[in-house]
Amino acid sequence: MKISTGLWYIDHLLKEGIKTGYTYEIAGYPWDIIKDHIHYIIPNLARYDKITVLYGQYFDGINPYKITLYSRIFNIEYKKIKDKIRVIRGFKGEDYIDGVKRLENIDGILVLIDPYLHAYMTNNKKLFGGIASRIYMLKRIGKTIFIFNRLLSDGKPLGGEFHRHIADYIITMKYHRNKLLVELVKALDTPYRKYLLDYVKGVPQTRKIIQHTILEWTGG
Repeated sequence: MKISTGLWYIDHLLKEGIKTGYTYEIAGYPWDIIKDHIHYIIPNLARYDKITVLYGQYFDGINPYKITLYSRIFNIEYKKIKDKIRVIRGFKGEDYIDGVKRLENIDGILVLIDPYLHAYMTNNKKLFGGIASRIYMLKRIGKTIFIFNRLLSDGKPLGGEFHRHIADYIITMKYHRNKLLVELVKALDTPYRKYLLDYVKGVPQTRKIIQHTILEWTGG
């Protein structure tokens, strides 16, 4: 079954949406752009199944007001999805490992947000492997997983090389000069693709528009 993210450019990169039983990742910079997409995509996923969100931060998180707002924008009846979204927090890296383990017994779509933040902030590289291993176990038992992650300066997502191999599909996002560069950098069955879009922070682009050339990104 194909599941639409509600965003034409994400769906098109992924051959019209995500498939159950696979692991997807959106990683990007700056983080507020990824937070926008978290709030765009979660209500769209909830149209299809229950959503369990594991958030790896001390503060911040899912904003119910934004979920309600974007539900209206995407023509989703909020009262039909609000009880399908459950949020769990992992305040430390060790908590996140335990949280991922608990997800093994939970049905529906699993959304993992900022899984490596605490390990990165404390420079505890051993936690990278522990968290990645637990996510890999979820993948092995056939869970549908959607990861929202951060990009490092070298363009790789947090979590190290092992984590990079877990996801079946990886999309990266980089925001610059009111443009959003969206690239499919890993896929099982789709060639490399990218879009350069006009982007206003907090405003989902729900209709397909003409993309820009890479020269408009570089200023060349």
